[in-house]
Amino acid sequence: YAIAAAARAAGCDVVLVSGPTDLEVPAGVERIDVETGAQMLDACRRTLSASPVDLLAMVAAVADLLPEAPAGEKLEKHEVLEGFAGLRWRAEVDILATLAAEFGEHTRCLGFGAQTVSADLVDTSEIGAELRRLGTAKLARKGCHALFVNRVGVADTGFATATNAGVLLFAEGDEPRELDAGAPRPKGELAGWMLDALADRWWRRSP
Repeated sequence: YAIAAAARAAGCDVVLVSGPTDLEVPAGVERIDVETGAQMLDACRRTLSASPVDLLAMVAAVADLLPEAPAGEKLEKHEVLEGFAGLRWRAEVDILATLAAEFGEHTRCLGFGAQTVSADLVDTSEIGAELRRLGTAKLARKGCHALFVNRVGVADTGFATATNAGVLLFAEGDEPRELDAGAPRPKGELAGWMLDALADRWWRRSP
């Protein structure tokens, strides 16, 4: 939602495809509500096909695995415990990789990677290097143009915090191929920094 608000504040037309949340929709932003990964993929496809889109920012943390035969109603605790070991799983569709492959020729695709770093690493430079390694690998797997990678499991960054920090990685182009966001800052401020960095990289430079 911070990315949507920052883009709208910059004068962009913004469509926000969102799962269930209590967050308030930024003023002037069109919201499309979805509940499943399949619905999100379909909504994004329809939006990207309807008119030219400059930037696709995929922020949602969609489930990677789903049970093959989900229960049609709430299960009691003992039923969950008894059946858990026998559950069979299927991989959920990779929305970012799918959309990047289908629309990436004409639309810049920005992904996000929330990563944990081994507790054995305590040196700041080693932690940063590992975070970049994980982010670079994810950037390649997803096939997107850029990816913002941040650390989770520590204070002031990641989910359920008002602030965040991380590194913006680019798949190709001129140096630098990475931009460090610096110390944790409010997510709205970070979103503005990120969009400015992308605009400088892709749209503001002279030919």
